Amino acid sequence: MNKSDSRCAVVRFCYHSYDYRPNWTPLNPITITNWPLLSTRRTYFSLVECYKIVFGLSHLDFQKFFEFAKVHSTRANHSYKLFENLQKLTVLNSLFFIRVVSDWNSLSKNIVEAGTLELFKSRLKSFLKL
Repeated sequence: MNKSDSRCAVVRFCYHSYDYRPNWTPLNPITITNWPLLSTRRTYFSLVECYKIVFGLSHLDFQKFFEFAKVHSTRANHSYKLFENLQKLTVLNSLFFIRVVSDWNSLSKNIVEAGTLELFKSRLKSFLKL
């Protein structure tokens, strides 16, 4: 099965028919089924893992990968801001521990300071519109 055959199979699944749709685009199946985009799901799972690390729910040591921001501005959303370490190599920007910091710092206080992991997940889902 080549790439065009697999796309046609997805279209047939979404439209519940076996006729070819000439106006098909790659986003049609996603919009029809209301699936979240891969980038949104990646952000969700990265932030959940970051929550586990920051609050000690993971086996990973917080001190090895992150550090809290030393400057707390009056515009800070929450008190768990992470220090954003600027990298000289662009290859390092794709690492989890570098990539997740800006997303984590942009969350509101209501989401980050949730009491439990389940409450954090539900608030994060509503924030990301999953």
